[in-house]
Amino acid sequence: MYFPSLPAIKSALFIGTTVALITPYGFAEDTNECPNIANDQARLACYDTLFATPTIDSTTDIEDISAAGVTTVDKKKFRYRIFDKDFAIQPHKASYLLPYTYSERTNTEPFNPLQESLDSNQTFDQEEVKFQISFKIPLAQNLFVKDATLWAGYSQVSLWQMYNSDASAPFRETNYEPELFWQLSTNYDLLGITLDSVTFGFNHQSNGRGQPLSRSWNRLFGQVEFSHNRWSFALKPWYRIPENKMDDDNPDIDDYLGYADYSASYQWRSDLILTGNLRNNFNRKNHSSINLGLIFPIPGPLNGYLEYVNGYGESLIDYNHRTKRIGIGFILNEWK
Repeated sequence: MYFPSLPAIKSALFIGTTVALITPYGFAEDTNECPNIANDQARLACYDTLFATPTIDSTTDIEDISAAGVTTVDKKKFRYRIFDKDFAIQPHKASYLLPYTYSERTNTEPFNPLQESLDSNQTFDQEEVKFQISFKIPLAQNLFVKDATLWAGYSQVSLWQMYNSDASAPFRETNYEPELFWQLSTNYDLLGITLDSVTFGFNHQSNGRGQPLSRSWNRLFGQVEFSHNRWSFALKPWYRIPENKMDDDNPDIDDYLGYADYSASYQWRSDLILTGNLRNNFNRKNHSSINLGLIFPIPGPLNGYLEYVNGYGESLIDYNHRTKRIGIGFILNEWK
């Protein structure tokens, strides 16, 4: 499938180069005059200026890229400086560390049978450390069509009772999420909204525990990403692959997490980013969830990150428990 590039993107990025190269040689801006230029180097520069694909590297200013209307996908590539390292480990979802989070009520119900069997009165604190690590590796490029990449991704999120010295500071929950997905990067414009990418894939998510704490599910998913000016949007519907009823640790997980993620981000000024993620099961017994984030500048190489969670599925052990949590810390890369 082929999606044409936006001529406006190319011309905006290279207007400065056009002026610099054309003026010394006396070119006219009309493409018909390029063949009439006698100097070989000047003639090639004329064609490159008008038709070449924009070059973005580590020396390019991020504000110039934003002003030129380059897609969200290209901005992320610029930010991560990955152009000459196509097969290096690359950022995937957000990687962040929240040294302090506070939840209204920590979910202890799944642990009750285990504590009874151990004759334990262990309690969980409302203060936790939360962190997420996420990366991806390209396996094949231009797969089936141009600009399509096959990726292997991995994400891990942990909730750590770091301040709970009475219980020896255990990890209350860790979720592991490997995935395989095919992603097509595009620059297709419709009514001023740019389609940045289309994705299809498979993922597995589990907490790696035995009964009675085991939680897991497998999904097929699709995703489309859009952008417009300072906004970016993503719609990620999924289909849960059915499991044997005897082996299903969470048969009603769809009732709480629904069938899709709806995400958005807004770049407020040049150094603030607002993010949001919404889930809803759209059933009569309604369960909705929202995750809000604010990325802000702080001294040093990292950005600050403030997160608010209100809903289900922050972790698999809490998939049917409404969590209300606020946390603050550091983020390595923009949330997707």
